[in-house]
Amino acid sequence: VCSKWKLQPRIAVGDAKYGTFQNIAGLEDAGIKAFVSIPDLGKRTQFYSSNEFEYDAEKDQYTCPQGKILPLVSCRKSEEVFVYRAKAEVCNACLTKAECTNSKSGRYIFRSFHQVYVERVREYHQTEDYQKAMRKRGYWVEPLFGEAKDFHRLRRFRL
Repeated sequence: VCSKWKLQPRIAVGDAKYGTFQNIAGLEDAGIKAFVSIPDLGKRTQFYSSNEFEYDAEKDQYTCPQGKILPLVSCRKSEEVFVYRAKAEVCNACLTKAECTNSKSGRYIFRSFHQVYVERVREYHQTEDYQKAMRKRGYWVEPLFGEAKDFHRLRRFRL
């Protein structure tokens, strides 16, 4: 859009499929507000979601719901995440371990290199502009995709 039509959009609206860390970072770096849903991957298991752990930016560590510390232990550049882990002996002695992890080496939390952008996008979700954009998407875009799929057998889109 920017190069082909010489436009500079202010926002980009998309569903959770577009809510990846890389997409969010790319849009925000370009000065475009990413109005996208962010999937909550923590709800995929029966364990505590990573959202239930509190991040302390000053100390660069997480605190679990039971008050135990998860310090930074490594950085995975290929996955673009920082890895935080509680000590095994702390987790194994915890009374709520079964609700948190089944790992014998302690609970892990992964924090994206782009987490600052993700937090910014989560703040957008509370604004009226975001709510309005998502409503518009529901009645402008989705019906057209549905029509293309049902009547024209177009199951995949490139744009």
